[in-house]
Amino acid sequence: MSIENEELRRRLNILQDKLESGMLKISPHVYEKLESSFAAMRYDSDGKIDLDSVDSSIRAMANGITMFHDREENKKAIPLAEIQRAYFGFINANFAPFYEMMQKANKTPNDIAQFFSQKATTRNELVQSIPPFLEHIKELWDSCGEIAWTHLEDMDCLKLSHSGDLFPSYSHNVASKCGIYSDTIVLPDPFVRTLGLYEMWNDEQKVYYFLKHALSVLIYKDLALTELTTPIVVVLPEPQYFEEHERDFIQQLSEKDGLKLAGNTFDRKFESLDDAKDFFISLDSKQKVINEVRDESRILADLDIGNNIGEQLDELCSNPLSIMHGLTPGQMILTNFLGRMGQANDALLKSRRVRGVPLIDAPTSWRYFNWKLQLDGEQLEQSSNEQLHVTHALTSLDGTELSWLGNIPPESLIEIRKQGALEEIRSIMSENIGSLVEASPNKFGETSYQVYKNFQNAFEAHNTKVNELRNKKWKFGGVDIGSMVCAGAIELTAAATGSPLFGVVGWATGQLLDTPKLREIPQKYRDLAEEDKKLSNSPVGILVQCKQ
Repeated sequence: MSIENEELRRRLNILQDKLESGMLKISPHVYEKLESSFAAMRYDSDGKIDLDSVDSSIRAMANGITMFHDREENKKAIPLAEIQRAYFGFINANFAPFYEMMQKANKTPNDIAQFFSQKATTRNELVQSIPPFLEHIKELWDSCGEIAWTHLEDMDCLKLSHSGDLFPSYSHNVASKCGIYSDTIVLPDPFVRTLGLYEMWNDEQKVYYFLKHALSVLIYKDLALTELTTPIVVVLPEPQYFEEHERDFIQQLSEKDGLKLAGNTFDRKFESLDDAKDFFISLDSKQKVINEVRDESRILADLDIGNNIGEQLDELCSNPLSIMHGLTPGQMILTNFLGRMGQANDALLKSRRVRGVPLIDAPTSWRYFNWKLQLDGEQLEQSSNEQLHVTHALTSLDGTELSWLGNIPPESLIEIRKQGALEEIRSIMSENIGSLVEASPNKFGETSYQVYKNFQNAFEAHNTKVNELRNKKWKFGGVDIGSMVCAGAIELTAAATGSPLFGVVGWATGQLLDTPKLREIPQKYRDLAEEDKKLSNSPVGILVQCKQ
């Protein structure tokens, strides 16, 4: 029997099993159309289906059912948690000493990577270990990369797909910013994203990025490996790694959008990429660019530099690509447009694949992504657009009174989920966002301010409740119990939960207190303790504790 026939028989058997077990139900009007096809099926003397008796309708149904069957079987064979343990376990086994050193010295991945990449002895040792390390990473993703993405695609939760940079900045934990909103944050494996660059780098650059990426990844290890219904963080290879057509498709989109962006910037219409190349190669000086440009704000290398077009051009032209290949300022502008639109399209495609939204925490990358949305002239679905607005708001809190929300410790993110507080926190920050997005889909500043106000209102309401507890004029044993609530002086929660005595912690009331027995505590004090406990363990209370 040919391989094709064996596979067809396997698919027909799966279809038959699903029908007989009742796992597959066919609606009456559909069955009427297929009834004659089923009736025509015959079996040989061995009880096997005669393949010649199976028409195209049954074959198509068997193909569809088998696809879903195989998908589920693959997920059962290799759970997502097992894939993540293998990935992080391998990296931790190789880099744990460096990571422990970084933590003890209170340094960043960048600090450690710079130090050892400049140290000849260590650099020479690490360079030798890079090829086998990368080969192991490739083997891991070759064996289970697609299955990992299948797990993620089928997860029914709010997912954010990190995009814009090779990996989140080492200066902050992106999950600390957005983990109080999303269920799962998808991070790209930085080793896979830079596979083609190692051949171009010198030894110092190789070791620098090798160490920096490994230590940056390990920052997320606890969040990825904590056993929860849905993981807080997962690290996966880009879909381009195992789908060849993906890269070509993104390139086509980037050329289309890059030409649009170039046309809007210079108020010209480019019929083709060659047409654009002819124009931009002629801009062989910065002054010629300035003379031709119509929208200077689109000449953007780095938002942190400011609005001066000359400084933005200097930054663009300082790119190693420009120096290596002698590109004109105009060519660098076109190259930048194409690259940035490639990033933006990649961000959209990845997020749609996992049924989530992009997470872009780099301001310059976000600006280009926003331009991409404007170029499309069409909006995301309302729910996805709301999620995108709230996510952007969380990445924009730096420099405000709520910047501390970007420093939620991993253990607190884990606790928020274990306490079941995530949904309420998400509801708080999303209040009134839907109407703003519907009225002005592209005005992210308005929704960012609304999220800021939502948090402030929630914290003010929480403080009001705390003050109400503190202002209760209840005394016991000569102590103003209300004033001690939330101050850590008297452990009322211990009384409420059955501990035999109060816990007395460094309080300054100017008097001695005979510790009362639990049975002497009136019910109203127990009620007060329980109210304090609920307030402290509320979703907003947990966030306030993170700030403290």
